Amino acid sequence: MVKCSNCGAELREYYEYCLKCNAYNSLSESEVVKFCIQCGMENLEIRPFTAEDVDFIIYGQLELYEKEYGFTSDIWKGYIKDGVHELVNKFDNEKDCIYILEHHGVPSGCSAIKHVDEMTAQFRFLFLDSKIRGLGLGRKLLDMSIDFCKENEYKRVFLWTFSTLQAARYLYKNKGFTITETKENNEWGTPILEELGEIDL
Repeated sequence: MVKCSNCGAELREYYEYCLKCNAYNSLSESEVVKFCIQCGMENLEIRPFTAEDVDFIIYGQLELYEKEYGFTSDIWKGYIKDGVHELVNKFDNEKDCIYILEHHGVPSGCSAIKHVDEMTAQFRFLFLDSKIRGLGLGRKLLDMSIDFCKENEYKRVFLWTFSTLQAARYLYKNKGFTITETKENNEWGTPILEELGEIDL
């Protein structure tokens, strides 16, 4: 379990305090949350997943991608549900990992590593609640996942993303992933260009 910050005050109490201050009256709740986190006023933890997290991993992604990218098709929903269940049902503690990021005790982010063979792993299911983006937490999840791969002596990691996921693509490029293949996808509810990213460890 990784503690991203320590907090002596409850977020809600601090948020209400901020709203009483004229300096913060113009801030949205999301902006105040980010301010609290940056000032170390909120607990963030990254922990291994449990069976209770499965619905969050599935429906957190379905809700996010429907809202932000218009992915609504049954093919998309099956892709996410089947992918998560396959990973969980075949989960090997020595070869696979799923990290859950908790914000104020509530699951709010995820990343996963799925073993493909002895030398190859796939990075999957990176997503964050919109309120806690822009704070380096996606990078932290990615770093922890790649460190897991190195510790388990994988030689290659790949991932699938798509061209309009600009923030994620920036993370992957900075980590050393190279786009090696692209393909058009019209099956998820909105046309996208899928991208295969690969890195040698």
